[in-house]
Amino acid sequence: MSTNDWSDVEIQATVEAYFRMLLREKSGQTVNKAHENRVLREGVLNSRTKASVEFRMQNISAVFEELGLQRISSYKPAKNIGLAVSNRIRKATASLNNIEVLALAPEWFEEQKNSLLYNYLTSHSPEAHRTTKHFTFDSVHFDTSTETLYTPPPNKLDLEKEIVEVIENGASLTELSVDAYRYLSVFLTFFWDKLQKFLNVIALAALITTSYSATEASKTPEEIRATVKSLTSEQRALLKGYSVVTADEVILRAKPNKNSDELARLPKGEWVENIDGDTSSWIRVKADVDGEDVDGWIYRSYLVKLQ
Repeated sequence: MSTNDWSDVEIQATVEAYFRMLLREKSGQTVNKAHENRVLREGVLNSRTKASVEFRMQNISAVFEELGLQRISSYKPAKNIGLAVSNRIRKATASLNNIEVLALAPEWFEEQKNSLLYNYLTSHSPEAHRTTKHFTFDSVHFDTSTETLYTPPPNKLDLEKEIVEVIENGASLTELSVDAYRYLSVFLTFFWDKLQKFLNVIALAALITTSYSATEASKTPEEIRATVKSLTSEQRALLKGYSVVTADEVILRAKPNKNSDELARLPKGEWVENIDGDTSSWIRVKADVDGEDVDGWIYRSYLVKLQ
């Protein structure tokens, strides 16, 4: 059966199951792939075989690698995943906001509801991320693969006030006291590894969908070019390797010349994958045409290419 026969509901359910397993694996919990496969086939995937569900999981691993995201180690990426399948998995990934991230360490997150530092980092994430992303962990002997939770020191509140004050003032974390620095090191072991990385997965996926939607909503070639130009460096890096069609009924040709055979006509706002071999006037791409990947050429003036 063709992988393109899967419905959006089936793909969404599989992506959600994959992400739940990924969260458990990265938090040191046991992952029972056979159980998840069976649960899916007892539910929305009741018409699918065990092997087809496993292959879909490998498709998801391939897409996660394309996006630069962590994947389930035991699901090796499938080769030659089609553009149509890839795009549908990307869009499904953007709907992962309802996944229960707190299930990673529920006792710890429950404890943090009254934590000054936790509430500050979660409500000021841009500033906190800029400050802490280059944080160098000291020699804290702490095994994050176990279920053992860190017992905070008696002066926890004072240490958290010191840390927040340093971050708010834009000072270097090296100015922290030894005790505060050590506390932050252990805290970020949980906060950054068990929460932020996975929230970043959701944010990256949502970024893709937002970028797609923005170009699709643009009404003129000028608006599409302006939308692409306004992307941040992070967005451009994430979408590197793609181009956007800037007009309606743009012809995809078999060869880089106007007399070549017409392979398809693409709508304004369509995203296509770049392939090596551009000429000065033509861009070589791979496009989704009726669920099939088609290699061809588009005249350069009708595309915005993300380098």
